[in-house]
Amino acid sequence: MNRLFFRFFILVMLSITAATFVVYFVFARLFGDPLEDIARRQASAQIFLLEQYVDQAPADEWLTRLNKVREVSKVHFDLIPLAQARGELPAGGRTAFDRGELVLDPAHQSFFRRVDMKGERYIGSEEEALRASHLPV
Repeated sequence: MNRLFFRFFILVMLSITAATFVVYFVFARLFGDPLEDIARRQASAQIFLLEQYVDQAPADEWLTRLNKVREVSKVHFDLIPLAQARGELPAGGRTAFDRGELVLDPAHQSFFRRVDMKGERYIGSEEEALRASHLPV
């Protein structure tokens, strides 16, 4: 009797586990990855600071404002070459990155974004990306 109960228990647990993975996969396909949405909400303060304070600066003040943000933030903002950023991007984020969108990498607690598409911020800015690491994700 105990064997029968144990086998039934194992079968039920495996079924619940499989159903959980199927539901997660279906929701991820239909509505996007929920982990990325959670990470985007948790990193929203850093994203807002970058978009509203640093990006709104005139071209000659952009680096100055970025350095001010570096001083007061626990998040590390690094300027890296585009090739290095493309190598560190999560799978599927390269096309969004090339369009100039912000790409989150929740696994490494970071996000990537191109500094500029046209080189208007400073000389060579179109060839650099901004990596924010140590996000509170």
